[in-house]
Amino acid sequence: MTVENMNKRSSVNVVTLVLLSMFAYPVCAGNWFYQATLSSQVEADDNKRLRASDEEGTVGVEIRATLELSKKTETSDMYIRGALSSDRYDGDDDGGLDSDDQYLYAGGSWRTERSEFSIDGEFRRESTLLTELEDTGLFADVERRVTKAITPQFAYSLFENTQLITGISYTDVEFPNTIPASLTEYDFKSANIGVSHSIDDRSAVSLTVFHSMYEADTFDNDVDTTGANLRYSTVLSEFWSVFAGIGYRDSKFKNVVGGATVRDDDTGALYEAGATRRSELSEMQFTLSNELQPSASGNINERTEYRFDYRRLFTERFTGRLKFLWLENESVNSNNDSNDREYWSAEIIGEYRLTPSWYLTGRYRHRDQEFDNTANSFDAESDAVIIGIRYSGRETAL
Repeated sequence: MTVENMNKRSSVNVVTLVLLSMFAYPVCAGNWFYQATLSSQVEADDNKRLRASDEEGTVGVEIRATLELSKKTETSDMYIRGALSSDRYDGDDDGGLDSDDQYLYAGGSWRTERSEFSIDGEFRRESTLLTELEDTGLFADVERRVTKAITPQFAYSLFENTQLITGISYTDVEFPNTIPASLTEYDFKSANIGVSHSIDDRSAVSLTVFHSMYEADTFDNDVDTTGANLRYSTVLSEFWSVFAGIGYRDSKFKNVVGGATVRDDDTGALYEAGATRRSELSEMQFTLSNELQPSASGNINERTEYRFDYRRLFTERFTGRLKFLWLENESVNSNNDSNDREYWSAEIIGEYRLTPSWYLTGRYRHRDQEFDNTANSFDAESDAVIIGIRYSGRETAL
């Protein structure tokens, strides 16, 4: 391990410990609440690895447990949430799909008369079968991936309806056992500063500038991006709220090809828009966006994404849900675009409440992905049926 990597990993560990230590003493104090959930499901998938050929059907069992601690006061909100997941699959001839995953999230916000500070951190140790689903789509070699991230933010009221807003974020991705082929460890840093103005009780507008730095360790790729975003949001009525944003970015990248360093740049537009409708019996959310996303493929991707989520309460006990996602990842570096891909998934979900805490769930899922710019370009798809049971405990005081 290089000195640079040692320093990088040490800094992430120190930040994580500082974040968690903020909660170590208050956990023992009053006004804290806990909530536990437990779920188990059986999944039958005809192509779990999304292969273009030699598809392999599998049957798997997942058990997941979550415990959340939270505390709210007039001036602060805090939470700690941990989860354990265990997956076992039958019919996996190549092996490697079985996985035991761990998750830890912690964060909080603190408010004064004119300012607000918040911080969120996460630690995820999970299978690449999950992490690469929307990132790279590379499932051939299933390995362990560890993600650590921390995001502090600060807002200060300059005037009655105008705030100065700023934030930074740091993400570190590692493969502690073996780095899968075509993937890389990386770290991603970003910072932004801007102003937010409340036009009235229903509408707000913000303008921010940002800078990000991406470093891919295995492939020795760097991408620095500077840009700006303008965003508007408003509540149209009792049921509808909408938002829209537009931005611009300038990305400069360096990558090493055959021992030679290649430098280039790329510019592009950023945008986002969405709508939410809530009523007594249903909720609908729709978003579309074009944003930059760091990736384990060794590049910053320009991701175009459409999401639709509709939930409706049909009876006092039965809830139905429809989810749809379509995304396209394209590297901002046109010289390194072998992992550009399209991916979409659709899910139909039903949930029946057996008791106030127990639910029976059923789900059908279809997934499809296609790589366009590689010698092994292919289109792969899978269908899955998932049946499970879930316990969701009530929030209870410690």
